[in-house]
Amino acid sequence: MNRQRLLQRILFAFASLAAAAALAVPAAWASPAGNNSREIRDEFFIVSEVHPKTHHLVLELPSQITMVMQLTPKTVFTNEHGERLPLSKIRAGDTVFINYLKSPKGAAALLIHEGPMTVQLLHKRYWNG
Repeated sequence: MNRQRLLQRILFAFASLAAAAALAVPAAWASPAGNNSREIRDEFFIVSEVHPKTHHLVLELPSQITMVMQLTPKTVFTNEHGERLPLSKIRAGDTVFINYLKSPKGAAALLIHEGPMTVQLLHKRYWNG
C-alpha cells in the first residue's frame, strides 16, 4: 500500500470516529421541506463497492452509514487536480467528495471529485470552521 493511500485511510478513520462522536444525526441531512423534497447535497465518502453494470456505487459516510448512489450519463468524475476522468476509473477504497441530488427515489451523483479528507477540510465540514 503506498504512503498516500495509507494516509488517506488514517484520515478517514479519524474522520469516522470524530463524526460519529460529534454528529449522531448530521444537521445537514435534516430536510425542512419533508420527505417529498429534492435537494442537492455535498458529502465526503469512501467508495465501498462499484457496480458498473447497474451504474451504482455503494458508499460509506464518515459516520459509517452506508448509502447507494446512482450514476447517470450526466455524472462528472474529476481527480484531485480537477481533470475529468471516465467513471470506469472509480475504485473501491477511493475517497471522494460527491455533489448529489437527494430525492424520495434515491440519490443521483452529479459531480464526483476524488481526493483525501484533509485536517483543514475535516474542521471546515464537521466543526464549522
